[in-house]
Formats: sequence, C-alpha cells, structure tokens
Amino acid sequence: MALDRSNRYPGRFKNPTTEQPQGAFKNRTSPTAEDGSYFEADWANDMGGFFGAVLSNAGVSPNGSVDTASSSQVYDALKTLFPLAAGFTGSLGSSGYVQIPLKISGVSRILKINWATWSSTTGSSDASGIYETPGIPITWASPFTTSAYGVIASVNDVGGSGFQEMVWRTSMTLTGCSLLASCRQASAAMSGFVIGIGS
Repeated sequence: MALDRSNRYPGRFKNPTTEQPQGAFKNRTSPTAEDGSYFEADWANDMGGFFGAVLSNAGVSPNGSVDTASSSQVYDALKTLFPLAAGFTGSLGSSGYVQIPLKISGVSRILKINWATWSSTTGSSDASGIYETPGIPITWASPFTTSAYGVIASVNDVGGSGFQEMVWRTSMTLTGCSLLASCRQASAAMSGFVIGIGS
C-alpha cells in the first residue's frame, strides 16, 4: 500500500505523474497562502514504512543513530537483501573470471565462472593413428573456494580435414585443471578454450 497524497490532501500536493506517482510536494504560492504541502503523520509514516520494511526484511534492528552517507543501516540492509550490489566482481580478458552472488533458499552463495585459453603440440608417437599432446595444466584466474563443479573445454580446428581434433579433462581442483588433446597429425599445434564452474 502507498498513499495517493493528492487525493488524501486535496490541493496540497500535485496530481500524480509517471515521475511522482504518489503526487509531488509543492510550495505555497505566497508567504501568506495556505496551499503548499504540509507535514502530516500519515504521509510521513507512509514514507517511513519503506525504510522500515527494508530493515525488517534484512533482520536489522535500528541502532538509535542517525543514518549518514558514510554509515547507513538502511544501505547495509539493502546490500543484505540484494547482494548483487556488493559482490559482483570479476576480471575480463582471454583468461578471467566472474563472481556472481546468489541467494538460494535464504542462504547467500557465490557462483564463480573461470575461463582460459590453452595451447599445446601433439607428440610424434601415435596410438592407432591418434597423436596426443602432453598434459596441459590450467590455472584459474581466481581459485574456487569450496567446490569445483565441472569443466567445459573446446578445441580449435588445426586446419585441413579428417584430423578428428579432441580435448578432454583429466583432473580438476579448486585452483585449476589438466587437459589432454589429440588429433590425427603428428607435431600439430593445437589450441582452444576452457571454462570452469564452481563456488
């Protein structure tokens, strides 16, 4: 609920607009006129109700001090209710990460996505015509804190046709992963992209 001040106090507030749907405040037209907006308990409490709802839903009890720009319980409560305002961080580039704050069933959690490029060269010995690279170590730009959920790797075309390029994960930790790649060509320069998802 919210007051329509122009209807509650006829003539004392401007009519509602898109910018001021509750009716904007207005000054009196002259020093002796009594046609300006005035202070009244209901509309003041109507405004205060919003701030009270923010504090209540964030589980914050007023500490008795006046909020300021440098120390505000209402602002801190908003950050609790909407963690995106405080925890969305990352680093962009060919290798990087993004940290996404979430709230699941009332519990604050962090989803982190890391990515990196990789490159290696296949060996000179084959197994049934397949040439593998040595292990390809990947170090995440920002290590996971609690869990590494999975890795998605892709491989670029080495050029030509019929080389059957492949890449797969051999191990995964909080700090990175290891890959192997293969194709039907000896000493082939291979490269690709890898994504790690965790928390």
